[in-house]
Amino acid sequence: MKCRYKYVGLIGMPGSGKDKCAAYISNKYKMVIIRLSDVVEREAYKMGYKKITREALRQVGTEIRKRLGQEAVMRLAAEEGERLMVSGEYSGVVFNGLRTIEEVLFFKEKYGIEGCIIGVFATLKTRYNRVKERGRYGFDVKDYQSFLDEDMRELKLFGIGNAMMLADYIIVNEGSLEELHVNLQVLLENR
Repeated sequence: MKCRYKYVGLIGMPGSGKDKCAAYISNKYKMVIIRLSDVVEREAYKMGYKKITREALRQVGTEIRKRLGQEAVMRLAAEEGERLMVSGEYSGVVFNGLRTIEEVLFFKEKYGIEGCIIGVFATLKTRYNRVKERGRYGFDVKDYQSFLDEDMRELKLFGIGNAMMLADYIIVNEGSLEELHVNLQVLLENR
């Protein structure tokens, strides 16, 4: 079956499973993935950053939003999506990693009924275990307390929890990868 949406936005805390959702949606429905953190990372390199860490991404993302507006990262991602869609190679775009209320509102205004925002939720313990296992360079967590501290920074700086409340759908990602895929398929094809 076909995905009912041309544009999908994913929002969730680190380790919630956004990348797994994006990969599944991309493969199943031939959609291109644009990670908002990649947009910020490219800007960081332009600004002269040599080593990209979570803290560097936060600083650059905050700077971009101060200079160009709170929705700026999503706007830059949308422009990239438009360029990629011209090729006709993709059926749509998955925007992975929306953070702020303004990014969510920009997405909803721009894509209307052609788009949906999915909030990806997993418990703190589950997310901690996932983040610890994946060991992404520059995003290492030393222990549970440092992970919790990072979470609090994300919540305070970007208001991800508030933005997630504006999602069209919430996926609880506590089970197997197969369960996640089934839930996404049902949500994207049958609602």
